[in-house]
This record gives sequence, C-alpha cells and structure tokens, in this order.
Amino acid sequence: MKIEIDKKDFVRLAVYASCADLPKEEDKCGATLSKIMDSLDKDVANDVAGDMLALRARIEVLNGANVEDLVKTILETMTGDDK
Repeated sequence: MKIEIDKKDFVRLAVYASCADLPKEEDKCGATLSKIMDSLDKDVANDVAGDMLALRARIEVLNGANVEDLVKTILETMTGDDK
C-alpha cells in the first residue's frame, strides 16, 4: 500500500513527532523518519530537512525560547543529537 502525503503535511508530522516525549520503547518515530528520509531523492530530502528545521525553530520561538535555546535546538537538530 502506498500512502501519499503533501510535503507540507509530512514536514509538520515529522517535526511534531520529533518533539514528542515518548517512552523509549514507544519511540519509533526517529527510526521511521530516518527510513523515509533515506528513501527520498537527495535534493528532496535536503528540501524537506530545511523545512523541518525552519518549522522546529518557529515552534521553539512560539514556546518562548531565547536566542541561546533556539541556536542550541537548531544545532542539535542539524547534528541529530536532539534526543
């Protein structure tokens, strides 16, 4: 079965999933997201990753993050160390 989802909706779902605070045994979002991103064309994956980073930054700002927290979140997201 093939599921089609709009890029904008995919980005939102991925970011929301990455922000979820789940118990380790239930946190399969990261593995699923990695598999999906690996299956995408490199240019598409880079575009999606950029959109995800921008949305994650907006969420942090809306949650009241200061500049230091925002930069830390961006760096952690870019290096994959956010968990």
